[in-house]
Amino acid sequence: MELMTILSSLNSINNHNEKLYNLCEMRECLNKLTKVVMKPNEHFEFVPYYIDNATYELYWCGLTIISVTIPSEEKYILEKTGKEKLADVPPEIIEREKHLYLEIIQPTTEILASSVIGCIDYIRTSKEVEDAITNAYREKNETFQFNENYLFFAIH
Repeated sequence: MELMTILSSLNSINNHNEKLYNLCEMRECLNKLTKVVMKPNEHFEFVPYYIDNATYELYWCGLTIISVTIPSEEKYILEKTGKEKLADVPPEIIEREKHLYLEIIQPTTEILASSVIGCIDYIRTSKEVEDAITNAYREKNETFQFNENYLFFAIH
């Protein structure tokens, strides 16, 4: 199933003129599939948000799915971090980015749904993500408890 078709089947909410989809609902939909299809040269960035009486954008842990002609994960990490050499990028950033970047090498147009689910699960279960959200929300609410059902994403 094409990624855009999957997205059109999901419920969405509007947040400042941006369409947001629930991350857990996306995972449930993907769990019913074997493969996700993308068109050649398509590029999707899933930018996570946490919405619970306020909006917190997790721009630093967005998921990128891209169709490429040659593997370019290293180039992507360098561009995203602004570094010139991979050795200059902290290991924890490299590790995070490896969980949040998927390539479809052309002429292939499919990616395993389980690969996308793995990236979603990284966002849902990452201690770094949970801590960032908890710290942001606890400033206003000392009893705040993280809930993965409040994780949404926009497509950029």
